Amino acid sequence: MIHVRKSRQTEQYPELVEAVHDTVDKVANGLGLDDTWRFKLSFKRIGDGCVATCECEWEYRLVFLTFDLKFAIEEKVDLERAVVHEMCHIPLWKTHELIEAFYTLAPKDTAESLHEQLRKVEEEAVTFLEHAPMWEVLLKGEK
Repeated sequence: MIHVRKSRQTEQYPELVEAVHDTVDKVANGLGLDDTWRFKLSFKRIGDGCVATCECEWEYRLVFLTFDLKFAIEEKVDLERAVVHEMCHIPLWKTHELIEAFYTLAPKDTAESLHEQLRKVEEEAVTFLEHAPMWEVLLKGEK
């Protein structure tokens, strides 16, 4: 189930909201996330140069995706690719939680450096998955 939270951006860019919604549905199927997973979509300013974010609550099979459509338009971001990228965080979410837990528990002098290295590894894995050829087939029907 996909729920869209109403906002100024959903009113301003309804066609983009619908495109993101459709892409989330396709990518969820591609990742093997069945109907027991719920997706909550928000469209608002994020800041920090981010077009989208992802957070999960695995135990509840709940995914929170936030998209900044205004920023995506301004920066000419491929929203379909952004959806794929953020959703590729889902299968790695438990790893993300461990990285964040380590950061809070490790000694301060080693935590920051190692935390950044571990986050970089996570982001590289997500980017690798994002560029897998299967997405072209799934989203565009290309071979």
